[in-house]
Amino acid sequence: MREETIFPIDIDYIVINDKVTIRIFGQTLSGERRLFYDDSFRPYCYILANKNELIDHLSKFDFVTGIEEVEKSYLGRKILVSKVYTKLPEDVPKLKNIGFKVYDADIPFYKRYILDKGISTFSKIKVRLDGDYIKEIVSIEEGNPILNAIAFDIEVFSKRPFPDVKKDPIVIISLFNDKFKKIITWLNVYGDGIEKVNDERELLLKFADLITQYNPDVIVGYNSDNFDFPYINERAEILGVSLKFNGFGIKIKGTRKVAEINGKMHVDIFNFIRNIYAIYNLRTEVLDLNSVSSEMLGEKKDDFEWNKIDDIMVDRDLALKFCNYCLKDSMLTFRIYNKVLDLMVGINKYIGQSLQDVSRMTTGAVVENFLMKKFIEKNEVIPNKPSDFEVNERLKKVNIGAFVYQ
Repeated sequence: MREETIFPIDIDYIVINDKVTIRIFGQTLSGERRLFYDDSFRPYCYILANKNELIDHLSKFDFVTGIEEVEKSYLGRKILVSKVYTKLPEDVPKLKNIGFKVYDADIPFYKRYILDKGISTFSKIKVRLDGDYIKEIVSIEEGNPILNAIAFDIEVFSKRPFPDVKKDPIVIISLFNDKFKKIITWLNVYGDGIEKVNDERELLLKFADLITQYNPDVIVGYNSDNFDFPYINERAEILGVSLKFNGFGIKIKGTRKVAEINGKMHVDIFNFIRNIYAIYNLRTEVLDLNSVSSEMLGEKKDDFEWNKIDDIMVDRDLALKFCNYCLKDSMLTFRIYNKVLDLMVGINKYIGQSLQDVSRMTTGAVVENFLMKKFIEKNEVIPNKPSDFEVNERLKKVNIGAFVYQ
């Protein structure tokens, strides 16, 4: 056994030999990136019933691995509930409709771990290790990891206002931070900071290779959840390219399109601007990159004559202009990220969770996560999300509130 101090940059879980295992992508005090595991944490929820009532009732569920009675609180009133453990995280929601009141059943497993352990991206935790496995969290305090961030942007060759991912290729990808700038392209253009490749396939592979070499903690985009990463991912599939960023691929999750790469925090800064920052800090109601950067930074995007897009394949000067246009977008994205980083960090330290999740939260989600954190501290059970029926019933009731003057 040995002790080590780490910052948990990213947290998810995997299943190894039918056993769920938390995976922590940690940064050591020296800035080294390391992968740690915790296989001691089990999925669970609370059921308002005593153990004897549940034993027979739950015997038909082979995914239930244990039951214990615990004392909790519900709105400050002490209650006795059964803590029911399951084999896998996806088994927990199956217990919501068994005829008893169920609590804490809608919390994603990695968030459950973060809540119960009281950690976040900005926690400095001392752990006791057996190899790479965490056997005990010895202490937790607020910390400030050195987050190495890089912004990126893509440009697509398309004659349409909205590119067709099935037909329109990516021609440029740019990367920018204060110490590094790079343009990758297969256009017929050369210059400082331009990495020339032969075709789109090489372009995508070079992008993944540069990210792997640079190995940032944070990848920043503007509308990259909805456009850049899904577009890159689908073009890679069409071209038969396997993209790996330090060993992990792009995951596009949910109908609202959340793009993730294990071990890195993907911050689509557009989400944070739209959901949190713009409400009280921006005059503009148009939240495209040009409008936001113009107000926040006093700097606009470069101009480009889109009616001449066909000519980028033959006109070297126009191709160079297009490349610099793409790089400018990355630069503006990075500077907007730096402008709001302190606010994101402050919210993160206040409510917990990961910086990546905080960057996507609405004000309602910030409040919800803050309440969950406080519920854990006060040993309160956490109500589940309302069903569609409950939502509709609530909408039938009218509550007259106060006038809010901003």
